[in-house]
Amino acid sequence: MMLLSLLIALLIERVTAKTEHWRATHYVQLYTQWLVKKGYIGKRTDRLTLLLTALIPSVLCFVVLHWLGHGIIGLIANTLLLFVCLGCPQLRATYKCYLQAADRGDIEACELYTEALGHVEQDAQGATGHCGTFAQHLVWLNYTHYAAVIVAFILFGGAGAVFYVLCYGISGALTRVAEADDADDDAQQNAQQLMYAVDFLPVRITALGFLMVGHFGRALPVWLNHTFSLDVSTKQLLCDVTHAAEDVTEEDLPHDSEHTRKQQRLLSEPKILVKLAKRNIIFLMVTVSILTVSGVLH
Repeated sequence: MMLLSLLIALLIERVTAKTEHWRATHYVQLYTQWLVKKGYIGKRTDRLTLLLTALIPSVLCFVVLHWLGHGIIGLIANTLLLFVCLGCPQLRATYKCYLQAADRGDIEACELYTEALGHVEQDAQGATGHCGTFAQHLVWLNYTHYAAVIVAFILFGGAGAVFYVLCYGISGALTRVAEADDADDDAQQNAQQLMYAVDFLPVRITALGFLMVGHFGRALPVWLNHTFSLDVSTKQLLCDVTHAAEDVTEEDLPHDSEHTRKQQRLLSEPKILVKLAKRNIIFLMVTVSILTVSGVLH
């Protein structure tokens, strides 16, 4: 049933345009606004309270899904929950606009679209390794909106997908509140620590997939070095592994002599890494299929 839910949800997500009421961000935003209004989360929110604000709705979802059972109704409910949690149509549409601008060489428009996608120059200055490029940021967006949700669904069903998007949304809300108030408060740090714990297993599973679909020999040492380290950040781990797994072929690079190095960086690198991320999603689906056939998953 889990494999069928994944296949149906991904298929519908690709061929349909989600309205606002079919997006998890809509409901998470309403929920976080209610939490802030009631004073449940704020500058002095501790880690336990943050965990409970995401855990309680997820437990309720788990109880309802368990009550619905594993029949056709349970299948429909899990599929709908996963469909709502997966993806972000606005980001995908913005990325398509970016590709069109890069293809015609409009660098100024590309910079505007990169900002709209959440990538700023401070990321490149503040990060180490290869985590500051726009292409790496696209891989991170793919992880947070697809791979991590799928892994959470595989591990804990529809309630797991709900829990991840709630943690991600609440953490983002606290960060925005702290930035608006220009305050380095404890709640923001607690939210970051919560997301580090929530992402700990999904990001390592996702990074392992990049080994299999990318350059295994280069990426394996990086994955082994980061996987058992508690010091490396979640995003840095994913960025370093994907950079090592990036397998650039001649056909992926532009052969036209009129392409400048700037245009090549704007167009080629994002395409290559997004293609790698898509192959990783396919690898996750194949893995779920094998586990289902072998009886490990149901």
